[in-house]
Amino acid sequence: MTGPLSEQLSEIGREDIIWATYIFVAIFAIISNQIEKDYVYTHDQKKYREFHNLNIILLTISFLVYIYFFVNASNKFSKSRDKKNYMTVVATTLFLVGGGILLYLEWIGYDEPDIL
Repeated sequence: MTGPLSEQLSEIGREDIIWATYIFVAIFAIISNQIEKDYVYTHDQKKYREFHNLNIILLTISFLVYIYFFVNASNKFSKSRDKKNYMTVVATTLFLVGGGILLYLEWIGYDEPDIL
């Protein structure tokens, strides 16, 4: 197959990989939350570093996924400048900005533990 149909099927295949990645991210986010709970109870700095580093990895993966969706939406908009494609670019831009902010805040340690 060639042409638009092949391109659309290829895109759907890539999105399948992305949704599987989201399952991975969700599972490890639950693990991160459990480690954070352990930290809240114990105030063990090792636990803090574990969930903090895991969150950075998960947010980085999410940010890369947002970049993929942004590039994909931008390409569709450049081919067909209709309202639907424009709104998709706006939405993916907002996700990208929000993901970048969350990653930055985790990176700088916005919610660093209080010194006891």
